[in-house]
Amino acid sequence: MGFRRLAFWTGGLMTALLLATFVFISVQIGVGVREISATAMQDHSGDRVEALIEYVEDPGHSLRDRNRAVWALG
Repeated sequence: MGFRRLAFWTGGLMTALLLATFVFISVQIGVGVREISATAMQDHSGDRVEALIEYVEDPGHSLRDRNRAVWALG
């Protein structure tokens, strides 16, 4: 009986940790997309997608920032 209880609690803990990790990563991705989208919309017109596309095509921005915009479009 002790082993089953330990296995149950260990499985539950692992599931909770995986879920928490998934939520944390999802929130971080959302924050990154919102940041680069806001930056693109300040510099270019249109909705978020159009602004990000124009941001990517603008050689005046650094390669790192344009890469982040490509990532956000994905």
